[in-house]
Amino acid sequence: MELTASCLRCILLRHVNIFVKLNVNFVNYNVEIGLNMNHLSQNTPYYNKAYTSSKPRLLDQVRNRIRLKHYSIRTEQSYIHWIKRFIFFHNKRHPKEMGHIEVGEFLTHLAVQRKVSASTQNQALNAIVFLYHEVLGQELGEIGSFQRAKRPILQPLVLTREEVQKVLLHLQGEKKLMSGLLYGAGLRLMECLRLRVKDLDFGYEQIAVRDGKGRKGGWLRHPNRSRTAGAQGCFHDHDLHPCT
Repeated sequence: MELTASCLRCILLRHVNIFVKLNVNFVNYNVEIGLNMNHLSQNTPYYNKAYTSSKPRLLDQVRNRIRLKHYSIRTEQSYIHWIKRFIFFHNKRHPKEMGHIEVGEFLTHLAVQRKVSASTQNQALNAIVFLYHEVLGQELGEIGSFQRAKRPILQPLVLTREEVQKVLLHLQGEKKLMSGLLYGAGLRLMECLRLRVKDLDFGYEQIAVRDGKGRKGGWLRHPNRSRTAGAQGCFHDHDLHPCT
């Protein structure tokens, strides 16, 4: 059955009306969504500028500053730990809102309630001072009087050479080698762990210390037994880290 011209015209007009209605509804929907998003951006914290800022978080700022000053990884971990405890002790208040009074309260809490040692309390104090001076750029001022942890009076204990030899006789392999280097050359633990084969100079009987504490380096003399062990070929890849 053939459609007349008037029927085709009616069908086309009906489709055009449907398309126009759909387009108008779509535009109205977009306008409504836009208004809602604008409402959210003004009244909800998820669209607040403080949440969309690219500025790093406080602890990330602390890490960046510590690494910029070339402090050791142990110092970084310790400072982050004590800064977190300081913030949580004051119910997650931002350090900018606090001052020397809150710092004194935290240090007193460590000494009285937590019963930490004097060195631990000083470590916490150093971390907080670093936070205010180096990261926040804020003068902390005089902390004032706070309860200091008591230092125990201990007599210094130093092993004799015979006692050290007895200890070393009970060690074997790489542990004995490392203990001999720690005792005989005066290496720190991390300096000994980072030693590589190329750091050993048997010609001049020296040990190169690279990237030591405070990013300092230097040369140390071989202990006698370590020199003998090196001459006998005891420094293998399983004893020390290979050159990289």
